[in-house]
Amino acid sequence: MTNFLSGNNIVLINADKINSGNLINEYIQTDCKIHHASTSSISYKNKNYTNYYYEDFISLSNNFINDLKIKNIDSVIFFIKDNKFFKQTKINNLSYFDYQKLIINLSNKLIQKLKNNNYSKFFFILLPLAFYKEKNSYIYEILNSSFIGYTLNIAKNYGKYNILSNSIFPGYFLNDLKKIISLKNINTLKEKIPLKRYANLNDLSSAILFFSSEYNTYVTGQVINIDGGFNSIW
Repeated sequence: MTNFLSGNNIVLINADKINSGNLINEYIQTDCKIHHASTSSISYKNKNYTNYYYEDFISLSNNFINDLKIKNIDSVIFFIKDNKFFKQTKINNLSYFDYQKLIINLSNKLIQKLKNNNYSKFFFILLPLAFYKEKNSYIYEILNSSFIGYTLNIAKNYGKYNILSNSIFPGYFLNDLKKIISLKNINTLKEKIPLKRYANLNDLSSAILFFSSEYNTYVTGQVINIDGGFNSIW
């Protein structure tokens, strides 16, 4: 499957080992050209990997599109991060909704480059289900809902350019849950998941690889739940 990605220009925003696992390595192994914009100084020694490092997300959103010296993009994978990362990227004095505007502004610029290719792909990787247990869970619901709406808007208005736009909604990851609910509740929740296990990052990265590959030519405007069937029981 992944051989179909060979030579593609892949743009990753906010990807790291915490939210994407081995995704970058897997893309590198397919001989893609990776253009990775982040606020963490991640570095992979590979001729096809370029890291665009910024001190904060404001700088990233304002400067990345000018720093990116390629004409065509095949796929954009945009990871939405939670409030802990907002603080780490020095934008904690901005509201969640300012952050939302920055993301959409950058996304609009990237979409203009996607128009140059056939069957370009755009994804938001939304905040995992675990964040809905946080104190201000309504904020996460609003953020995810807004990006789902934006995903559908892209699919509707840019389908004529063969841009496929989807959101991926991750399920429960055990590492996230350990911080916010008790061990007893963790075990109870697992029993409610049809697959009887929590998600791992390989579950997420495998889906991203498939939907960004040339095998995906007709899936657009969808919210893809990577949740072990949890959504099917509600």
